[in-house]
Amino acid sequence: MKATIKELQEKFPEFSNTYTIVIGDLSVWKHLPKGRRTADVDLLTSIPGAPQIVKQKLLGVPGTPFTQQSQYFLWRHPEGKNIQVDFPPSWQFPFLPSGALRLGQDRLPDLPHATPEDLLALKINSSGLRATIEKRTVDAADADALAEMLLGRGPIVLTAEEPSIIFLSEAERITLLRGAGSTYNAR
Repeated sequence: MKATIKELQEKFPEFSNTYTIVIGDLSVWKHLPKGRRTADVDLLTSIPGAPQIVKQKLLGVPGTPFTQQSQYFLWRHPEGKNIQVDFPPSWQFPFLPSGALRLGQDRLPDLPHATPEDLLALKINSSGLRATIEKRTVDAADADALAEMLLGRGPIVLTAEEPSIIFLSEAERITLLRGAGSTYNAR
């Protein structure tokens, strides 16, 4: 997935002041490698118009490793495997995770992943927004595993933005996130 970020960096200088970070199950797996694996990558970006604008730009690059097949946006790994890439809409996220990196940096050191604390807040938030009970259960289990891991290190310390979403009811979160839009890109 570093290739996705590299494409955005090199081909689209207009995105140099936007941020990106890997969230979701791939980041959970990075912090909890004995946990479940994932089949897709969730890439949060502050690019205005994401996910549509990001997909359009990436599909328009000659020789692109990206394809759109029905509702799936895929990246062709150099070894030939197609990997689903999701760009969650910004309204689902009330804050930009602290590990997000600006695309205009000279060179990203590696894929920027959300911290365990950010993932805990995001998983708690997203579990209430999921359409199916199965996905809610998976997000809740991820949040539980992350909390256990963090508590094993000591008290869980959250940033100022993280607890504000955790302690809202589901209806309050949906109202906040869909109302005035997300504030996560006001960094």
